[in-house]
Amino acid sequence: MNVQEVQTAVDALLADMLARGLRSPQCTAFISANEDPSIYLHWDEDGTTHGRTEIGRGDDIAEALENAREILQAIPPKEDRDRAEFARLLANAIDKGRAIGIEVEFVNPLVETMKRLSENALTHAALELAALKLWNAAVFIRRAPDRNQSVARRILAEAAVSDFQPIRDRAIEALKEIEPHDAEPAVH
Repeated sequence: MNVQEVQTAVDALLADMLARGLRSPQCTAFISANEDPSIYLHWDEDGTTHGRTEIGRGDDIAEALENAREILQAIPPKEDRDRAEFARLLANAIDKGRAIGIEVEFVNPLVETMKRLSENALTHAALELAALKLWNAAVFIRRAPDRNQSVARRILAEAAVSDFQPIRDRAIEALKEIEPHDAEPAVH
């Protein structure tokens, strides 16, 4: 990649950060002596003094940019982040209400709302974990196809028994792609 291509890619990452609703985003490419190239992604978050920083690294600048893109793809949408923040604030309100003796009839509806939010969050977390397993398998195969096939097969086999049909279907499809054509996918 030449300098202009790197600049264009860094600008696109910053645009993606803005589109995801990240506050005050910064995206910087670093090439330093005796270090792999890296892409620093930084943004402000509530409840933190210094914000959040994630780093995409790679053997070359193109791989560092790809890893930075993958980091951004893993960040939940703004709606999910807002819902999690609401759940945190609601939990704090329930705890505060109980601590200062607010009547049960005012606190109980909040507790019921919190339960519904938690059940939804558990389902969402399980789905995210299954998606992460698929992503990990793809990374293992991409980085060293011959060396990491067994690790990728194991990860995909775990995802192939997921409770979520789209994840299960994609894992089985991926297993078929990496298995020899005469073998059945290794689903347990």
